[in-house]
Amino acid sequence: MRFAFALMAAVFIPLPSMAQGGASGFFYKDKPIDPVCVQKLLGLGDSEADFTPLTKCPLPDGVAEPDKRFKADEDGFYGFETTEEDSAITAYFMYRAAGRLKNGDYLIETIESGGGSGTFTSVSAIAYDGTSIKLTKKYAGGDRCNGGITHAAVEGGKAVYRYSATPAELAQIFLGAGEYAPYEDLESSAASCAGEVEERDGVITALVLDREQWAEGADDASLSGDYAYQGCFNNYMSSYLKVPAHSETLSRDEAVAFFKKFDATCKKS
Repeated sequence: MRFAFALMAAVFIPLPSMAQGGASGFFYKDKPIDPVCVQKLLGLGDSEADFTPLTKCPLPDGVAEPDKRFKADEDGFYGFETTEEDSAITAYFMYRAAGRLKNGDYLIETIESGGGSGTFTSVSAIAYDGTSIKLTKKYAGGDRCNGGITHAAVEGGKAVYRYSATPAELAQIFLGAGEYAPYEDLESSAASCAGEVEERDGVITALVLDREQWAEGADDASLSGDYAYQGCFNNYMSSYLKVPAHSETLSRDEAVAFFKKFDATCKKS
């Protein structure tokens, strides 16, 4: 998954040495737009409603001056890292331009960590006029299995992205917000991925499951919580995906039907 590509897995090249800008022209003065500027808009720091001039990108409150800026060799991310004073905790932020939307905005994917266990990712749209940037839309994002981004691209001028979801989140997405309470009925921790939801410009289009993940069903330690319907959920997913003819990718309507069948099966058991 995309959020698994963390700082330790990347190869870094100092940002000033790069001659080329970010993908799809997202660059300023022949260099990728400073990741500090993008973090100001999209990261854990405060978001700006107005255009931010690229000539002056103050660091968000609580963010230390970067120890270094870098290019992550995999997937074209650009970022910076900082080490907190009086500690060995290293925080980082990185972004990539995934393409250009029909209206001219750039689709930006980010990965960020404050140094703890969380890895926060997002997909957003940024307007760029050549000298300043502005956040125009936040599509999706979260921490690992709680909405973490696994794919982002522009297809036909539209934002196409996937994010991870837990059992409880999937049940609420496809059955309704009031169904299956997190940590009571189903697992919902940031380490408990159960599938990926695909959206196009904010509209859910598909559910993507992982046959290999569910091959062992309830043996997945991250999905073994002692919740009312978790065991039945695991068995239901595993039984479905053990059939080779069953697709790992379900349309939105198919996913709704899939979870309605789960609901009928598990609440009767």
